[in-house]
Amino acid sequence: MPAGRALPTGPRAPVTVPSAPPVAHTEMVPPSRTNERGEHWIAGHHSWSDGKWQWVEGGWQRPPGADAEWITGHYDAGSKHWTEGYWRTHAAATPAPEPKPAK
Repeated sequence: MPAGRALPTGPRAPVTVPSAPPVAHTEMVPPSRTNERGEHWIAGHHSWSDGKWQWVEGGWQRPPGADAEWITGHYDAGSKHWTEGYWRTHAAATPAPEPKPAK
């Protein structure tokens, strides 16, 4: 995950996708989920982009606030909906928007 790449705050609308994300790649994970700079380790994961699954490498990210928690993206097999991962904060604690069809 490129340093400095801002990750979304608050839930995104689920999208309908044709299949579940592939199995996650194996990666080296640091022994601690936070570092001395206050950054959090976000594990590598698949993301739905441009009509296909793309791998996003894990990396250190600065949370948008002290109360922020990273919510991993998830797939619902019944509806075939994918919801991207995002930072959840008290300010962003709103329900996710309605699903959009995949492109």
